[in-house]
Amino acid sequence: MFESQAPQPFTSPFTGRPIIEWIDSEIALHDAEGSSVGNVVEINPDFVVTYANTGFLGLGEPRVYFVPRDFIGRIDEDNWYLTISDEQMESMGWRSAPGASPWSDEWEADRMAYDLHPWRGQTRVRRYAEAEVSPAT
Repeated sequence: MFESQAPQPFTSPFTGRPIIEWIDSEIALHDAEGSSVGNVVEINPDFVVTYANTGFLGLGEPRVYFVPRDFIGRIDEDNWYLTISDEQMESMGWRSAPGASPWSDEWEADRMAYDLHPWRGQTRVRRYAEAEVSPAT
């Protein structure tokens, strides 16, 4: 499932793996009941970035959510499930990058990374330099 698309400029001296890798598939995010929320476009050690189309037939304004990893309750290959409903997710205030996270650097309000580099069909994975970080189970 994890495939590196291109050589990365920075490799961890601890794991020998790139700090940034690409998964050549989309990961669908679902709420606790199984309803589709959107696609995970980036996996960080402390949060995932989800891109969701809204409105009728997904033609509304796209939304970006920054979901804390603690709220990912189950991973089933390319389908990830939240521990809460989509209504609860809307009330959590996850529309902006977590300010305390060192992984928020490319997600500032005026330069959303997804808008600058839309990677359809792929998911970006960013890791700690010290150790391998696997998805929460």
